[in-house]
Amino acid sequence: MLLILILLFTLDIEKLIEKTDYDMSQNSSRIAIISSRDKNNFAYNSCLYEFEDIIAKVDNVDLINLPPSPPVKTFAQKVVKKSAQYIPSFTKVSPPLIPKIELDREYDLLFVILDLPYSMFNLNLIKQWREKCKVTVCYVIELWQTEIAKYKNYLTFLQNFDFVFLGHAQIVEQTQNVIGKPCAYLAPGVDTLRFCPESLYKERNIDLCSMGRRSSITHEALLELTQKRKFFYHHDLLKTAEKQINNYQAHRIFTANILKHSRYFIANYAKVDCLDKTGGQIEIGYRFFEGAAAGTVMLGRAPNNEVFKHYFNWENVVIPMEFHEPDIEKIITELDNQPELLQQIRSDNIKNSFLQHDWLYRWQTVLERSGLSAIEKLENRKNYLQQLAQKYTI
Repeated sequence: MLLILILLFTLDIEKLIEKTDYDMSQNSSRIAIISSRDKNNFAYNSCLYEFEDIIAKVDNVDLINLPPSPPVKTFAQKVVKKSAQYIPSFTKVSPPLIPKIELDREYDLLFVILDLPYSMFNLNLIKQWREKCKVTVCYVIELWQTEIAKYKNYLTFLQNFDFVFLGHAQIVEQTQNVIGKPCAYLAPGVDTLRFCPESLYKERNIDLCSMGRRSSITHEALLELTQKRKFFYHHDLLKTAEKQINNYQAHRIFTANILKHSRYFIANYAKVDCLDKTGGQIEIGYRFFEGAAAGTVMLGRAPNNEVFKHYFNWENVVIPMEFHEPDIEKIITELDNQPELLQQIRSDNIKNSFLQHDWLYRWQTVLERSGLSAIEKLENRKNYLQQLAQKYTI
């Protein structure tokens, strides 16, 4: 079996499988985005494909969608991926049994989002991507300081890019030392038009929403609260983040609709209960951006660092609450007795999300680093968001 896999790595797969056709006929497109939305269609990646969709709305883009992998191909790819951790030359191997894609024109910028460093293998499916694009930029979402040595070979591959953005702020310098190319932090974002509630004053029927990681102590306290009085507690019944989904947009619409109708939302810094993985590295999670854009009042543990203060530079973004909080009922009761404060928090969160956290602002940063100017479509969306910010200001 191993011999067969090694042969597959070295063969030119194009000779075995007919090349997949991709429509790249939009001559006006200046941006090429390599998307894994069908290949890595996990629920936790839905927000990344939302970013790609916003880019396509505010710029002239060709979206090059990588095909999904059947089980046999997935197994072969895992073997290559694991081997590359120990053998640097394997980072140049194209994922087995998947046809290569040829860019049929040149672009000003190639942009690719990698959820994890080892997803860089997908780029080996694109022929001459470096030669066909004037500037190449990569955005690596998740990387912890405890993993930098482990992923060194994968990170070294990123030397092929002109610039690398990182989704974690605390490891920029370390990663740049490994890659040898300029790196910078690019914060999460959100489609603020999707997450914005219909009205600042519309009644919210979900009292508290909890998504993803949670404390069993806090959870039990909330379940007990639902039995004591009328209290709608929305929470996950199953672990769904790593589930594959057929429609990432439906997942984002569902998330937005839940949050738009929630009064309170529990939000903590990324992997708050995984010290062994993070090594004490404190990073801003996506939930803060989603909760703010939807106008929820967030409860939890925010990062106590300058990065968080820079991006959430207004008062009461997160009401401090311990991860394991047995007295959450007391916190909620005290807040419920301050309706004017709650309304101000909702207003500030929505307004500042429009002005700072829409995905278009992250794309604008990418363009600036790439030496490209924003086009009219981006400016039009920005102007519209500024108008909405005024509408939600009190």
